[in-house]
Amino acid sequence: MELEDSARRIMHSVVVLVFFFSALVLPLSRPAHAQDPSAALSISTKGMDDSNNHFPYSNTLNASGGTPPYAWTITSRVLPKGLKLSASTGTVSGTPNDKIDTYTVTFKVTDSAQQSASKKISFNNVYGFQTVPIPATFLGMTLYDVSNVYPSVPFGFLGKGDFTTWPDIESVEGVYDWTTLDQYVAAAQQHGLPFYWTTAFVPKWAAADPHTCKRGCTSTVKASKMAAFDSFLNALVQRYKGEITMYELWNEPNAKTVFTGTIAQMVTLTKHVYKAVRTNDPAALIASPSSTDANYLLDYFKQGGPKGVDLIDVHGYPDVGNDAPEAIVGFRTVNTKINMASVGLQKKPIWDSENSWGGQQSNKDPDYRASFVARSLLEHWSVGIPQDTWYAWDNPVWGTLWTPNGGITPAGTAYGVVEGWMLGASMPYPCTENGGTVWKAVYTCDLIRSGGYQARAVFDTTQTCRNGVCTTSSYTPDTKYIQYRDITGAVFPISPPGETLQIGLKPILLENMDPP
Repeated sequence: MELEDSARRIMHSVVVLVFFFSALVLPLSRPAHAQDPSAALSISTKGMDDSNNHFPYSNTLNASGGTPPYAWTITSRVLPKGLKLSASTGTVSGTPNDKIDTYTVTFKVTDSAQQSASKKISFNNVYGFQTVPIPATFLGMTLYDVSNVYPSVPFGFLGKGDFTTWPDIESVEGVYDWTTLDQYVAAAQQHGLPFYWTTAFVPKWAAADPHTCKRGCTSTVKASKMAAFDSFLNALVQRYKGEITMYELWNEPNAKTVFTGTIAQMVTLTKHVYKAVRTNDPAALIASPSSTDANYLLDYFKQGGPKGVDLIDVHGYPDVGNDAPEAIVGFRTVNTKINMASVGLQKKPIWDSENSWGGQQSNKDPDYRASFVARSLLEHWSVGIPQDTWYAWDNPVWGTLWTPNGGITPAGTAYGVVEGWMLGASMPYPCTENGGTVWKAVYTCDLIRSGGYQARAVFDTTQTCRNGVCTTSSYTPDTKYIQYRDITGAVFPISPPGETLQIGLKPILLENMDPP
């Protein structure tokens, strides 16, 4: 009996201990997807992707904390017509058909314990995205010195020539020197490329205010010389009919270093350019002035700028204080689209005829610049820009991709590699920021080709590249991807499928097979 009592006491102790430790361990073994009811309920989504009018859209909001299931509602403002919020999943989906504008909506999530949290989120309903195969003409390049160097990477559109504007050609009234412009046009013809020309500056002899003159003058043309301006324009278009593909009405007239006149004076000047092109070469495209300020362009059209232009022209340089290519995802195109829609020009395509990090970029790290090129190309197509011209291949300061002493830079190599990713492929939908914001997000940009090819470019704009060091974060790809490419052109297997990878500012391209 004593032995039996001892055994029972031991078994009782074991049961008590098992129960005790189970109480400690079981909460730790809660499935990873379960929420902690002790954590405060919150909406974890930081931002939403922009929608495109008349294009299917889906974006899911996320919450954390509290006790699922969640219920979602809108408590302030409304979504664009055609979009709806799912109360059970938090997914905003549908096909928008509404005003091109910024929409700010307050979302509310409520859990099963009746806790609630709200967040105000803004996104834009815009236009322009296309699912067509990416053409060679999307990829434009400007050459600083066409007589000495030609890029080693392929491209499909030759950008404007330097030193080819009115004061460069007619420095003496009535005497035309076409030498430099002839070289650019010949290069375009030799390589079978379209080419564009821009109006900028005024010769000193024609300037209303000679005090504005340096290389050229930034004032308007004095009235007595408007006939000479017309003569130059007619001679230009007649000489290069069928060879200059597009005429930009004026280069950056909002910049005081380029034009110091009024908007009304700019409207007058550009009407003369518009008339000369339409009269002498009706097949040539005409672009709006390439403003770097969306509001200037809006005022230009409101004050009578010709709305018969074939395209709206922007220059997509980022701000010096935030020198990231994501500027084109944000204010560089969104503001222009909203403004153009307000004056009935939303059907005009938007081109970026000058794009790079510019001449005053604060981050000169070669890795950062390589990442800039790659991200910029992907993001330009994603926001619906069908033509993007880099400025410039060989410029010693602005967007340098090649130098006489060092040859092609890492950024130049990245241009050629990412061009290979994109050319002939299609984006089935715009790049997504995956619940982040324009400036801080993990971007994914999907590309497809015939034969079942699927690829995903992925990069993390929360990371940095400075002083030769690039930070990274972990990313787990879908198991369908078997390999990835980096922006140097190297290819790496993903083994086993779904293996966690490191991503940063420099995009990598996940692939389910070799390109067909």
